Amino acid sequence: MIKVTSKIMFVLSLYLVLVSNSCKEDFPARIETIHVVNNADHNIESAVPYTHGPFYPDTALTEIVTGSMQKTPPGRNAYYDHHGTGSLAALIESTPEGLISIYVFHPDTLANYSDQEIINDYNVLTRYDLSLSDLETLDFFVPYPPSEAMNEMQIYIP
Repeated sequence: MIKVTSKIMFVLSLYLVLVSNSCKEDFPARIETIHVVNNADHNIESAVPYTHGPFYPDTALTEIVTGSMQKTPPGRNAYYDHHGTGSLAALIESTPEGLISIYVFHPDTLANYSDQEIINDYNVLTRYDLSLSDLETLDFFVPYPPSEAMNEMQIYIP
């Protein structure tokens, strides 16, 4: 009985190893996250256009405004996950400038202006153009409003 059980366990183990190795390509090798931290006293909406591009420069605004954004109340974080077999670092470094843009909007702006008005008038609270090094300095937690640690980083506040 013990020999039969150990043979069955061996066959099952071998099967699981083979199945898990054959499915490897179907699952992301990693999940990396950029956090947008709302330190303001009002709600914000933010977007990080790295899932479908363009990633940088700010021509991504058209994609952002017409796409989906994350609503974030004060004291909370928005999470932007990068799922893929390539790293977030490789993605950022493959952009023309080696930067990724992160957009922050006031919800009233999105509610009261058309997409085209927001694009034409560049109605953003803040746009961060961050390098991989910038994100690493921030430990991938990007605060709004910008913190003192961001003094040397590329931040656009209209």
